[in-house]
Amino acid sequence: KVSSGSDAGRKLNLFWISGRSGTGKSIALLHVLAMLHAQENNRIVIWLGSNVSALASCFQWARPLLQDGRQVLIGVDDPFPAGREFDLANMLSSARQELSGLQGSQPDFCYPLIVCCGPTEQRLGFRRQFADLAAITTAELPRESSADRAALWDWYQRRTGEQH
Repeated sequence: KVSSGSDAGRKLNLFWISGRSGTGKSIALLHVLAMLHAQENNRIVIWLGSNVSALASCFQWARPLLQDGRQVLIGVDDPFPAGREFDLANMLSSARQELSGLQGSQPDFCYPLIVCCGPTEQRLGFRRQFADLAAITTAELPRESSADRAALWDWYQRRTGEQH
C-alpha cells in the first residue's frame, strides 16, 4: 500500500529510486509506476518525465482529483538536474504552496506522492538542500554482480547474434 498522508504542514513526499548511472533507475521507475497504477483503480499517475519545472502546475491541475479523494502519483525522471538548484527551490516552494492551499480548503485530502529516480549523489544533495520542503523515502538499486553482468552479456549475444 502506498500512503502519502494528510497531516497539517506536511512536506512534499518523494519516493526516490537511486543508484549508479546506468543501473536501470529510469526503467525501474516506469515499472514501479505501472505496478502501483495496476494495484489501485483510484490511483492516478501523472508522468512529467524530466520536466520537473511542471511540478507546481501539475499539482494545480490535479487539485480536482485530490478533492475527489483520488490518490495522485507523479513520475519524475531525474528531479535534481545539475545547475538548477535555484529554479528547483522555487518550483518546490510553489508546489508546496499549491498543496497548502488545497489543504486549507479540504484538510483530509491525501497528498500526492512524487515517485522519481536519479543518481545516489543527487538524492543526497537534494535531501541536504531541500530537507525543509520534502521528505524522501529511498530505494537503492543493488549493484550488479559479475554473474549478473555475464548473464546480461550472454543474453545480448544471443539476441543480437554478435560475438565480441
